[in-house]
Amino acid sequence: KLPSNGDREQCLTMALRFAGVALAVFHVASALGTWQTAPWSQCTVKCGSGTATRAVSCAGASCEEATKPSTSKECHGTACPWDVHRVSGWQQCENGCGSGSQFSMPACDCPIPCVLPGNDECKDTPLPPASQLLQRPCFGNALSSVEYCSQCSSDGKSCSACSKGFKLDQGRCTVTERSVRQAIDLSATAKILSPMSRAVSLAK
Repeated sequence: KLPSNGDREQCLTMALRFAGVALAVFHVASALGTWQTAPWSQCTVKCGSGTATRAVSCAGASCEEATKPSTSKECHGTACPWDVHRVSGWQQCENGCGSGSQFSMPACDCPIPCVLPGNDECKDTPLPPASQLLQRPCFGNALSSVEYCSQCSSDGKSCSACSKGFKLDQGRCTVTERSVRQAIDLSATAKILSPMSRAVSLAK
């Protein structure tokens, strides 16, 4: 059965209504703008808690205030001073093979509690000169397989100098005949002196 003229008019009216609603929604969506944000500013403090800000603007006719991004946030300064009297660790031994010096790593003097990890709140502050740091002796052992090495080669793969009493042989340190003789002489002397020492102690 074909629809009557009245039914066709009713369907056409409803279709026009839906089309009008869709067109209105389209116009409203087109009129809404989008929020544009600028980069964050530097923190207002060099050390401790501060504030960073940024500009936020609407690109378009209007923007929904409920979706506006924040214009400020909490931040932490990264230029706190170093405390040379507190040690947070030790730097590498200056001599990679043999005796050398090792300087302390000072602690970051940030307001307690320090929020950023490690010493990050001091990362923009240059380290104090070595003359102000604590110092202790160390022995570098970059070549653990090469005993008695006092200095590494420039490429760090072999030994270029040995400790006293040892000679360099193809990148390794070996015992010299003289050092062996010295060790034997010392051992023999100890055996000779041992009975004499006991006799002296008995005489006392």
